[in-house]
Amino acid sequence: MFLKVYGDESYKTGSDKQPRIPVFAGFLAHGAYWEVFASKWTSVLKQYEVGGVFHFADYNSKHCSQDPESDYFGWDDEKRTNYFYDLALATTYGLIPVGGAFYNFLQPSVGTSTDPVLAAASLFSTTQEKH
Repeated sequence: MFLKVYGDESYKTGSDKQPRIPVFAGFLAHGAYWEVFASKWTSVLKQYEVGGVFHFADYNSKHCSQDPESDYFGWDDEKRTNYFYDLALATTYGLIPVGGAFYNFLQPSVGTSTDPVLAAASLFSTTQEKH
């Protein structure tokens, strides 16, 4: 049995503008479950006439419903809520949520790469000592 993980990373910088809190979140599942998920997810996108991808930053923008170029142009709060709920339901069949975050306050020089993926990798793979 092969399991696949699909996810994304992000991070929050410290006051020195260096990556401090890397975060990874995604889903783990067997291939057959990914096929079911893809079908359900695509169905929701088509139902709401949204382009091929979902970016939370775009969806969550305060101005997306007022931007004629946005997939969410003209949407009221009820439609936005229903869409987000329907997307969430698409993830409920066989997908296991995975993720983690790490607050790097003990060794600020660790994980300070300008590349958030490298920063996250170095933080999650570095042993921290208590002071």
